Amino acid sequence: MQYVVSLFSDRDLYDEYKIPSEHITNSHWRFYYRMLEDMIDKMNINKIDEMNVDLYVQGRNDKFQKFYKNCGGYDTIQEAIDIIETANIGTYYHEVLRYSAIWKLYKAGFEVENNWEDIESLTYEELTNYYEGMLDEIFSNIDMGQDKVFDIKSDVRTMIKRADEGVLRGLPVASRALNAKTNGMALGNITMVGGMSGVGKTFFTLNQLLPSVIKEGEKILIMCNEEDMGKWQQEIVTWVINNKFEKHFLKSRFYQGDFSNDEKRLLKKSVEWLEEHIEDGLINFVNFSMYSMDKAIRLIRKYATQFDTKYFIIDTLKLDNDIGSTVTENSWLQLQQNMVKLYNVIKPSENNLHVWVTYQLNKTMKNRYLDQSALGMSKNVADVVSTLILLRDVLESEKGAKGISVKDKHTIEKLSEDRQYMIAFLDKNRQGSTHEQVVWEVDKGRNVMKDKGYARISQDY
Repeated sequence: MQYVVSLFSDRDLYDEYKIPSEHITNSHWRFYYRMLEDMIDKMNINKIDEMNVDLYVQGRNDKFQKFYKNCGGYDTIQEAIDIIETANIGTYYHEVLRYSAIWKLYKAGFEVENNWEDIESLTYEELTNYYEGMLDEIFSNIDMGQDKVFDIKSDVRTMIKRADEGVLRGLPVASRALNAKTNGMALGNITMVGGMSGVGKTFFTLNQLLPSVIKEGEKILIMCNEEDMGKWQQEIVTWVINNKFEKHFLKSRFYQGDFSNDEKRLLKKSVEWLEEHIEDGLINFVNFSMYSMDKAIRLIRKYATQFDTKYFIIDTLKLDNDIGSTVTENSWLQLQQNMVKLYNVIKPSENNLHVWVTYQLNKTMKNRYLDQSALGMSKNVADVVSTLILLRDVLESEKGAKGISVKDKHTIEKLSEDRQYMIAFLDKNRQGSTHEQVVWEVDKGRNVMKDKGYARISQDY
């Protein structure tokens, strides 16, 4: 009751605290909430008062009006508004989610009544962890999570055999040059890709992971808190047209519309290619309305155990911004702790997964040579990652005859002043070396990326 009435009392709270209506277990208050949903989301009514509510109700059928009257009409809302405190909306919100979860657990056959003493005082997050822990215990090996002491020679032959079979190699990235340095995305590890805003972290991620996921048939879950699914679909379609069909199509055309007949044919062909080459459930996507590492971890556990997914993307890693989270002087410590929590879930001795994380660097680039200091105050977030890739565009001064030299297997060449390039610094690389940088020729508008080779940028002192 308090949750729904708070939204009627202060319409602005709806945008921040709205939830699917099925979470509201009381039928009368669910009815009022759906009224509010309809008025705001469908009818764009921004002022929620008695007059607008009455006008809305008068426009509905007799059955609706009768039920509204049986619920007490607007008097029910007004009487409740006089006694609730909208400042407590966070508490009301979590209580709705908590009771909804308890009710669904009960209907699913969980022993709610027998465990009531244990769960009655738990918050929503604590309740989530309680039952996730119970499920983990049921489905995990009995020894999982227990620390054991082994003789160092134990199963060394098995280790060699697994290495020979390529088990330790990990899913390769698309770039041969980068793959030669990092040896793929080994399970039980985290890859972090850092870059300033606009450098192309999502562009880089898409170009490196999408081809391998499709080729190897390896499931992946993309978790975003900035870009919606439509944006990722545009990126993928653009990639298909320019890389698989080798045609010219700029992703900016999605924002301009009015496609030509040739463009429509290309777009249709790209969708058909996706439907043919990407199996259902191979690439899954979620866009967090409010992000927290706990939510990401819950999804990782779910997709790992229920759908046998081993590879995950978090784009972009940020401070928690869900309900109840606040930015304080200790926020960077929280971010570091979140990365430790993430690693504890995906490490080899637990679920043995790989997570690819993108992260925004400082807003200004102080040095040409990128290292962990570019992470700023949050540099310790990289403590648990196995591979730290730091990206930037190649500078104009690094092109041409006086610019950097780039070598591949057979040649050493300078970079053309007429083309665009991206360079990656491997500040941390547990599966390979870090002394050389990887260079690509890029066309970010077309989602095209080609290996150029390796360079050596001098460190700034």
